[in-house]
Amino acid sequence: MSEKTKKQFLFRWDNIFGWALFLFFVSTQLRASNTPRPIAKFFPSGVSQQHLLSNREFNNNLRAIASSPTDSISDTLRILAIRVEFQSDTLATTSGDGKFILHPDPKVILDPPPHDREYFRAQLVAMANYFRTVSRGKLILTGEVYPLQDEQAYLLPHSMDYYNPNQSKEVLDQRLAELLRDGFQEAYNQDHIPVADYDIYLLFHAGIGNDIATDYNQTPNDIPSAFLNFAHLQRTLGNGDPNFSGIEIDQGITIKEGIILPETESRPDLQIEMALKGIAVRLLGNQLGLPSLFNTETGRSGIGRWGLMDEGCKNYFGLIPAIPCAWSRVFMGWEEPEILTPRSGIAIAAISEFSAPRVYKIPINAHEYFLLENRQQDVNDDGVAIGYDQYGHRIEFYPDGQFTANIDTSAGERLGVITQVSEYDFGIPGSGILIWHIDDEIIERHLTENQVNANLEHRGVDLEEADGSQDIGQYFPFLSPGSGSEFGVAEDAWYADNEIHQIANKSKTVAFTPFTAPNSRSYSGAY
Repeated sequence: MSEKTKKQFLFRWDNIFGWALFLFFVSTQLRASNTPRPIAKFFPSGVSQQHLLSNREFNNNLRAIASSPTDSISDTLRILAIRVEFQSDTLATTSGDGKFILHPDPKVILDPPPHDREYFRAQLVAMANYFRTVSRGKLILTGEVYPLQDEQAYLLPHSMDYYNPNQSKEVLDQRLAELLRDGFQEAYNQDHIPVADYDIYLLFHAGIGNDIATDYNQTPNDIPSAFLNFAHLQRTLGNGDPNFSGIEIDQGITIKEGIILPETESRPDLQIEMALKGIAVRLLGNQLGLPSLFNTETGRSGIGRWGLMDEGCKNYFGLIPAIPCAWSRVFMGWEEPEILTPRSGIAIAAISEFSAPRVYKIPINAHEYFLLENRQQDVNDDGVAIGYDQYGHRIEFYPDGQFTANIDTSAGERLGVITQVSEYDFGIPGSGILIWHIDDEIIERHLTENQVNANLEHRGVDLEEADGSQDIGQYFPFLSPGSGSEFGVAEDAWYADNEIHQIANKSKTVAFTPFTAPNSRSYSGAY
């Protein structure tokens, strides 16, 4: 553990009228990121109904969801990725002409073309590196991209606008399922891919994803990115038939779930640059069994930029998606929380550390508890995060949203897909202790329909915002005082001399008690 980490997060809690948490910090340094980024709009994907990970236990008692994770347990999952293109079109309501961009474009910086097979293989490497890091080596992803030819793609029977006619949600649900079916059936018909050898099925389609909110959507027929679970496919392709077994590929071979992603999220015509990695790893989270933590009914934020399964997937232009929040990591079996007992003095290690507990649990009642974690934008305090692209070029990321790369353009070198980053929390709003209020009863009730955080007043996974104001997920008009705080701010974290917390509580102490704002009571108000 670094000296900074050891010093910065020492505290104790006492059983006073319930319980209270008093924080004593030393040498706290806060480094907030002002990185501008486009706002995501998320298709309300489902949650996987498959049990892909051995580190998780699915049973009727969600209070015992996570098995005891150990460093010796790991999962290896294989991804089958296919590339599909559409029938050509000249519509102004879709991006491009239905085909992949296979020529260089100097105007595009993030995920630049050509978007050939090597480009998509690099995207898989980026996803694998992310999950290997955040799971602490407990999840290994491998895979292959088809067709095996560099610039080939499977041809779909329809143009892009067929798969998103920009009509009702019901029609879109149906057509996305058809897109997944048409793509994988055509891939198998052409190449007889050993589909049964894979665990995760990913379809990359030509065109730009319909995943970024703009003032005016000039291309409403672009395809939104989505994870389609078995229930979605059964409802649409199977017409609700209880005997539906999945997308039939060959006799006895079916695909039960799948992910749909575009070739790129960048829109150079609108000067929008966004890496594909962020939304890709979020949808992979759904495939692995993680629920979305934004409000899937309204699209509003639930945990903001503090975690992968919400706006955090697009931190730093999608190049540096946030680490999953403490609850997500515990839920997946990637962390084992330590129960915090009264009058304990503890040190919470940063996520990157291998020593000391990284997550603590404080029980409230039979189904509610707090989870505490230490999140650091810049854990080694050097003011930079280091990344590498698919060609081995070193990239340096800075807190102001700028990055530099050592590339010799005179020698024909170019930036490729950024496949590895040293600090995945570099784009979160700030640094400090995060306190999560968890209600397993809400999670159990709403997990299947992916609505864990659909109730603003009673979320299953809720961040206790240290600034005393519950802003995440609220609506603030542009230029209003709260604008931007709906996705999280630095003062949401608990750290020494959090001035906003002190002002809100009219106190010189940074504390979390039954009588502070926010308070440590249960949802019923008990303490």
